[in-house]
Amino acid sequence: HTKVEVLEQEADLFEAYYYRKKIPGKDDAILGRLQAIAERGRQEKRVYITARAINVIAMIYWFRYQNYELGFEYFQQLEKLLETITQQQFPFMANCYYDIGRAFYIFKDYDKALYYLKKSSAVPETTFNGRIHCAADNMIGLSYQALSRLDSSDLYFNKALRSNYISKGKIYYSIILGNIGHNFYLKKDYTKAIPLLQQDMNRAIEEGRKGLAVGSATTLANIYLEQGKPEKVKPLIDSIFSFIRASGQWERLKLVYPVVSRYYAAIGDLRQSDQYLDSALSYNDCMSRKFTSLQL
Repeated sequence: HTKVEVLEQEADLFEAYYYRKKIPGKDDAILGRLQAIAERGRQEKRVYITARAINVIAMIYWFRYQNYELGFEYFQQLEKLLETITQQQFPFMANCYYDIGRAFYIFKDYDKALYYLKKSSAVPETTFNGRIHCAADNMIGLSYQALSRLDSSDLYFNKALRSNYISKGKIYYSIILGNIGHNFYLKKDYTKAIPLLQQDMNRAIEEGRKGLAVGSATTLANIYLEQGKPEKVKPLIDSIFSFIRASGQWERLKLVYPVVSRYYAAIGDLRQSDQYLDSALSYNDCMSRKFTSLQL
């Protein structure tokens, strides 16, 4: 194998990456290119080339086509390839395990998500994969949070905060602080929760990432309701709806309807409370049916 051939394959991969990111509507052509690259890598026993191509194919099926069955099939192929090479041979290893783990996290299979995310986190950290390390540790924290294992969750959130590859001025740092704040909320330690959630919300607003502000704003509203301070909740609810409209992230309504129902119940408007409770139940039922169909 000549260096020229390797460079040609690298150039082919780069071109496929570029078209996937920059030119929408070319997915069929890109998949064809990537499958050809993967097959050539197999024939020439260049596992690192095949693995990179297979990873992008899996991601296209997942996030562009929402063909989760095929996406998981390609992730399985990717896992088998990763078992045959080392980090030194394949610097993208942490990225690939993270992508597999994230797929299982989205499907709420938290035990499998943890398995792959921990593999990502266990890859020796370098300047190349440092950001992925941080993302993996944060998602491990989220997985443990979903499993109500809050001490383990805190451990990984704090590990992510100690990363050399994010700084206090970056939005991702504030997102992790918000996740820690949510853990304090779940522990009913509101004194520690509130400033972390406020920092996360304010930073998201400053950065123009209003969809990201919804989670912490909703948790803050829940805290104020539990503290018997409904007067602090209405401005938050108004802001939350404006964040969702501005971002177009309507799926976040599932977080909002229950707290709005609780707010109206707290001020004695049971008619409005029931309306929002019905909306919450209808939305959750719709999302549950959609999620079940994806799993099948």
